[in-house]
Amino acid sequence: VKESELELVPIFLPGGHGLGILTSSQRLKKNSALSSQFENLRLSPILNTHIDAIEHNRIRILLDLQYIQQIAETRHQELSQLRCEQYDLTITAEQLRNSNINLSAANEQLRTEKMREQQRKEEAEKMREEEKQLKEEAEKMREEEKQLKEEAEKMREEEQQKRKVEHRLREEAERMIVEEQREKEEEKRLKDKAVRSLVEKEQLIKRITQSLSWRWTDPLRRIDAALRLLLKPRVLVNHLAHITIGILHDIWTDFGEPCPRLTRFIRHRLLKRWPPRSSLPAPHPQQSTQHPLHSPPKATITETIETAPIAVVVDAREPELLTRTIMSLLTQRPRPQDILILSPQTDGKVDHAIAPFLKNGVRMQKGMWKVVPEMFFAGFSQTIGRYFAYLTAEEHWHPTFLAAAIQILENKEDTGFVYGDTRLYGERTDLIDRSKEPHTLDATRESPAPGAVVFRRDALLQTYPTKTDDIGSIIHRMQSLGWKGLYSGGLHFLHTIKGGAMGSSLVSNTLRSVEATLCLSLSGREWAWPLTRAFLERQQFPHDKLHLIILDTSQEPLFSHQVRMWLGSCDYKSHTYLAEDVGPKNLADMPRLEVIPDIQHACAHIYNLFARLIQTPYAFFLEDDVIPPNDAYVTLLKHFEPTTATVSGIYCDRFKHRPIAWQWTKDGKDYVEDSGVTTIGGNGFGCLAVRSSYLKKAPFRTGPTWQNYDHNFYLDLRDEPAQALMDWNCICKHYLSADTWV
Repeated sequence: VKESELELVPIFLPGGHGLGILTSSQRLKKNSALSSQFENLRLSPILNTHIDAIEHNRIRILLDLQYIQQIAETRHQELSQLRCEQYDLTITAEQLRNSNINLSAANEQLRTEKMREQQRKEEAEKMREEEKQLKEEAEKMREEEKQLKEEAEKMREEEQQKRKVEHRLREEAERMIVEEQREKEEEKRLKDKAVRSLVEKEQLIKRITQSLSWRWTDPLRRIDAALRLLLKPRVLVNHLAHITIGILHDIWTDFGEPCPRLTRFIRHRLLKRWPPRSSLPAPHPQQSTQHPLHSPPKATITETIETAPIAVVVDAREPELLTRTIMSLLTQRPRPQDILILSPQTDGKVDHAIAPFLKNGVRMQKGMWKVVPEMFFAGFSQTIGRYFAYLTAEEHWHPTFLAAAIQILENKEDTGFVYGDTRLYGERTDLIDRSKEPHTLDATRESPAPGAVVFRRDALLQTYPTKTDDIGSIIHRMQSLGWKGLYSGGLHFLHTIKGGAMGSSLVSNTLRSVEATLCLSLSGREWAWPLTRAFLERQQFPHDKLHLIILDTSQEPLFSHQVRMWLGSCDYKSHTYLAEDVGPKNLADMPRLEVIPDIQHACAHIYNLFARLIQTPYAFFLEDDVIPPNDAYVTLLKHFEPTTATVSGIYCDRFKHRPIAWQWTKDGKDYVEDSGVTTIGGNGFGCLAVRSSYLKKAPFRTGPTWQNYDHNFYLDLRDEPAQALMDWNCICKHYLSADTWV
């Protein structure tokens, strides 16, 4: 089969019956030899069957192919027809699209026309509305002009009313002062009369009891008293019961008052001498605790008062002036959200004073406070307002004070406190005006009254106030933390007592809580050191508030050792010891005319050194040969006001025997003498209290115009808005030796 040139196909018969050869009959006709050879061969039935099957399959395949070809032709015709229809549809769609475009253009043109018509209508409507608004605005302008005229008239009337109120307040204040003086005089007269009557009675009783007849009849009186008890058993029983109950009460008290319920039962139920008290007040007879069912309670119209988120604490140690203070708070608009009265009084005067105001939200707290810093801390701890203010009973506010302060605090987030002007009334009637320098309040130079300041609570919390901090030190720490203090323009009133002091409980207690520095220069006078040391030990300014700075210029090791030994045992808050050579040895005791330039340079150097070391708001100066009264520095601090720079005690020159105090004149300085507390041009530094800020602002110098350091210091102070005071009652001793002084 392989060698044959014919197209022969070998076939493997199914079932392994052999091999067959397959070719077409046309090929066999062409090849006669092979055809004859195949004719001689006998095909097996299996091979015939297989060949029939192959032929059948071939015919079926051909028929299938023919059928598929017919279907393909039919599909081709259908596809051609569909393409023709699609082309027709495309043409129709294009025509429709063109029609739509034309329609859209027509619609757009119609819409444009409608919009133009609508715009014309709207413009016409706007023109009518604008014309109407113009007419209304013209009418409003006429009404506003009329209202402005009315408001201007009202403002003029209010201004007149305010002036009348202020005039009436001044008259009332003067009347109250006169009444107080009359009451004091009447009280003094009644006291004198009572004392005289009591003395007369005591003298009469003493004369009677010392008489001979009284002594002789004493046994008879005793017998009569005993017979009275025996003849009246009820009186005797009551007397014995009273003694027994008293003894039992003493024993019960000694054991710490145990069994309170049993004691109350015996006292109020068994003895029935005192009726039991209810914890709730009894209802008024004309009032009913419940409304009848047929008559429900009537609705009442209450006034809505605007409140500000501020807590105001009032010091009630002066109950006579408390009513005015509370009234000034209740008349504020807005009104304080919380008003707390702190009262250390236990005699009922404060309760009587605030009783009418309890229904207005005023509350009271009693305690054992003694000074302003303690009450300030207690009030701050017991309130929660966003802002905080503290007033004494000697202070009150103008009706617009709080509104001006709240407005600044609400608008200025970096403001820690605001302050206003202070109007003094009573013995003094001047005005402390802070409007000229509204942004330069210096807490070390000014000590504003507590009621003149309104604080932001967040700023106060950052200063960590304690029970010993006064208003000035709190403001100083607040400013050092970056908080600002702004002038509000509000008016604050402060009552002054006799002598012009700004309130007994206000100034004395506040300034005694301030820390100060005592500066002392020792020249090596061994006779003067025992006197100075004794004064330092007994002087009355609180030692735990005082920093001591001693500059030793003696150049004597033994003297320096004595000073250091004393410093090791002193009870001052802190001390600083410095030893420095400022000139020749014993310079202070040399002939003064020969060493004046050296003394001047040495003093300027010493006081400049002190000025750099002082870190407290106030400083005290003391010379080693000057001994003031024990309460000198406490007294001098009481005279400080916001415009005060220095307050000095009086001492005389050792050589000229005249006070070291002068007034400035056109020709220079003129030494003066006076009494009380007066304003002067300058004084010596032997016993002096001074605000520390002035020391650092005006350095000590010995050059022109005057050679002395103290003269130049007060000459520079004339350019400041400050004053120097002299207390002529604070007399100091200027020692020449241990036994001699002027």
